[in-house]
Amino acid sequence: MAAQLMNTDTAYMEGDMDATEEIMEDMRRRRDAQRRRGQDRAARRRYFLIQKTMGTAMLIISALVLFCLDGDGTAALITAPLGAVLLFSRKLLVMDGYYWEQERESKR
Repeated sequence: MAAQLMNTDTAYMEGDMDATEEIMEDMRRRRDAQRRRGQDRAARRRYFLIQKTMGTAMLIISALVLFCLDGDGTAALITAPLGAVLLFSRKLLVMDGYYWEQERESKR
């Protein structure tokens, strides 16, 4: 009886190893997908940080142009709205590698 129980346990363990390998592979796939999502989130955050920094720089340039040109705001008519749009927009406006990557993914 003990020998039969041992054989049953061995067979169970051999059959269970296949299931264990499948479970481990599924866990690896989920971990990789989670890591990719985290990397995508970080890249998107970095992109918008750069875009907002550019918008802030454009607003500073607008103020400097007004100051340096004694109130002549011709250049500020372009730089101030452009800076405000870059600063407050939630759309991808700066065309860099991340922008083109997102365009390719959206067409799939």
